Amino acid sequence: MILAKIDPFYESLFFTGVIVFLLTFLILLIRDLDNPFGHYQGNSAEDVSLKPLEDFVAKMAARAKRPMLEESDGRAP
Repeated sequence: MILAKIDPFYESLFFTGVIVFLLTFLILLIRDLDNPFGHYQGNSAEDVSLKPLEDFVAKMAARAKRPMLEESDGRAP
């Protein structure tokens, strides 16, 4: 229907191609944003290691288990 409405054929073909390209790009972008690191499927545009995040979580968990220093004299309770 889009091709039939625009009078010059090549102009309508160009605009239809641009619209199809943009819609396809947006669909693929949304699909990649749904799983940005490819953690579950393993096929993402960006293969990012989660090791630094896991190390940070482990460090924070270890720090939470230690007694906190008192601010007044710097000694542990």
